[in-house]
Amino acid sequence: SAGLFRLTTADTLTAVAFDTASGGNAVTDFYGIAALGSKLMIAAKATGAADKGYELYEVDAIAATAQLVADLNTGSASADPASLTALSTKLYFVASNGAATGLWVYSGSGSPTRVTDSTQSNAALTNPTGLTVFASKLYFAATASADTELYSVDSAGTMTRFNLVAGASSSNPQDFVVSNDGLQLFFTAKDAEGTKVRFVHTGTGQPRTLIGSKPTVTVIVPGANNDFQVTAPNSEPKYNQVRVVLINDRSVPTPTADFDAAAKLLNIHIQAGLTGANQIVTVVSALSTADGLWLA
Repeated sequence: SAGLFRLTTADTLTAVAFDTASGGNAVTDFYGIAALGSKLMIAAKATGAADKGYELYEVDAIAATAQLVADLNTGSASADPASLTALSTKLYFVASNGAATGLWVYSGSGSPTRVTDSTQSNAALTNPTGLTVFASKLYFAATASADTELYSVDSAGTMTRFNLVAGASSSNPQDFVVSNDGLQLFFTAKDAEGTKVRFVHTGTGQPRTLIGSKPTVTVIVPGANNDFQVTAPNSEPKYNQVRVVLINDRSVPTPTADFDAAAKLLNIHIQAGLTGANQIVTVVSALSTADGLWLA
């Protein structure tokens, strides 16, 4: 039958059962396997009178039985442990205590403890996502004080909060991927304009946006105060291969700009010899939201 099995050093396959305190039945309803030292950590659900919903259990290499670590959501309600991730000698995971879903840490003995934002007077961290080990640290996104940002925790428990967006606006990091060589962490997050862009982090300093996250072109025109740069609102395909066209139009007293999405043209009407780069920056940056939040 389906269940959790253990292969001994003698190549004997045996079924893993809950310990006596958890009913002693075979472990058949489980998920989220992670190794923590010599222990196997699982999210599991016992049966019968020992049913406490889905909680965190550990399988000791010697006893070879599944023992309840803690009934985080007391009674038969489930804590639903998820994203079981080992960092050095600690296990981090997401679970609910019935009041909120948060990040928890287990050191291999005692009870798991709720992780709080030590950078903000130990504010509660809720709805953690994307648990990823990189550069000997755990990276994840979580919400504290209604602000969802990127966090890291090292093996000593020291926390860093990355403010990718100044102020109270959330950057909502997600899509965490470690490069094949293990030297870079890639993820997406919202920038100051609320646009989802790609970031890269090397494990030191601040994450930075990837060059090319949003199409950018630099226009160089002979003469002083003539060069300018235009950046598309985001990295959506409709902004790829957009042409920036300078139109000499003596009928406009001041420069104007418009974006033709169908033709992929950003038209800038100027008066040659009179219009300066600063004026172009002003009109491009002032394009309506219907044209996207262009930056110049």
